[in-house]
Amino acid sequence: MKTYDVVIVGGGSAGLSAALLLGRSRRRVLVSDTGKTRNAVAHESHGIFSKSIFHCPYCHGWEVRDQPLALFGGIELAELLKGWSDDLVLCTDGATLSEDESRLLSKNNIAIREERIVRVEGKNGQLENIVFANGETLARKAIFMRPKQHQHSVLAKQLGCEFTDFGAVKVDDFGQTSVPGVYAGGDMIHPLLGHLARCRAFRVLAPSFSVTQRKRLPCDAANRLRL
Repeated sequence: MKTYDVVIVGGGSAGLSAALLLGRSRRRVLVSDTGKTRNAVAHESHGIFSKSIFHCPYCHGWEVRDQPLALFGGIELAELLKGWSDDLVLCTDGATLSEDESRLLSKNNIAIREERIVRVEGKNGQLENIVFANGETLARKAIFMRPKQHQHSVLAKQLGCEFTDFGAVKVDDFGQTSVPGVYAGGDMIHPLLGHLARCRAFRVLAPSFSVTQRKRLPCDAANRLRL
């Protein structure tokens, strides 16, 4: 029976990076992975799930720069998208924003549509219009949404690790979880970990826009955003 110094569960960017470093440090390492990657549905490595409905401005913003865009599922996206387009509309799908939220968006020239969304229209995966319950349409070239996320594996829960309010594994500055000897990294400790460096750079360029309220996209609404 072979013994290992470290067992890494998950062969993603974080797992393979850790394995490489440990191997170069002359540690016996085992990497366990199912081969079913988190971004398996993406057509290409930069993560395009369709031609016009996206989840990450850093992955897809360049392709739709300076185009009329819609935000769906969280006003925090407004902070990010201002760097790619000045024509932004936040669609709340029937939810009412607070006065502070409305004032913040107005200050940054971001329009608000609070009507419930019925469907989206387009051809060959390219968005053309958002259709509201009152029959009105809004012409947009792309939608950026913030879907709910969950852990792909139940291992961390089975080991007894603590989680954050957003469903990420809670770790300290060194990646140590609440369970001694168990460390975590990558998307499981922060869904946007791969983009943090770019986020920090963007905040330097746009320090005047700040958002504290975060709202998540309901599952039934996500199902209506399909071309």
